[in-house]
Amino acid sequence: MFAQKSRRKESQTRVRTAGTGSLTRLSLIFTLPLCFSPVGETFRRRARQFPALVNCAVTDWFQPWPQDALLNVAENFIKNLSLGDDNIRKAVVKFMPFSFKVVNQASAQMFEQERRYIYTTPKSFLELIKLFTSMLNARRDALEKNKERYENGLIRLRNTAEDVSKLEIDLQEMQVTVEAQKQKADAFAETVGKEKAKVEAESAKANEEAEKCATIQRDVEEKKQSTQR
Repeated sequence: MFAQKSRRKESQTRVRTAGTGSLTRLSLIFTLPLCFSPVGETFRRRARQFPALVNCAVTDWFQPWPQDALLNVAENFIKNLSLGDDNIRKAVVKFMPFSFKVVNQASAQMFEQERRYIYTTPKSFLELIKLFTSMLNARRDALEKNKERYENGLIRLRNTAEDVSKLEIDLQEMQVTVEAQKQKADAFAETVGKEKAKVEAESAKANEEAEKCATIQRDVEEKKQSTQR
């Protein structure tokens, strides 16, 4: 029984020793890269919370990209954009490294004056290209929408002009018809006026005859009365 316990203890010791040796060998050949951006407060906060990031790690600072690399990256990301002329494309590609360089110079000046770091990383350059692409696409979408709206407006104006032309033609035809009807109405009114004048003249004559008849009737009545007396 004591021999079994002894052998079990020795086997556990050998396993523990073997595991420790494996971890030692693994720690010699295993490297864990950690990538942090110095932009913002995230890296500072993590460095304060986990001091081993600084004390137990080797810091490898990435140096700024050369202008040729920035130019190649910009050309690679912008090659699929539709920019029209090749001269415009070349100008845009050259502007990207230039603007990034100007920002770096402004960052250095800011550090000299205010003693504050403004980090510009390769990701910042990629974000610059992404921002340019998104703004270009948004502007194109807005222009396409405005173009479509103007085209629809022109189509409506053209249709309205055609409808107005048709209405003018119909109106002219109706004016001719109305003018003819007006002339007929005027001629009829003139005829009615003449007939009315004749009727009024005949009516006047009839009134005169009626007055004469009434006078004669009065005279007859007077003579009749005088005769009866």
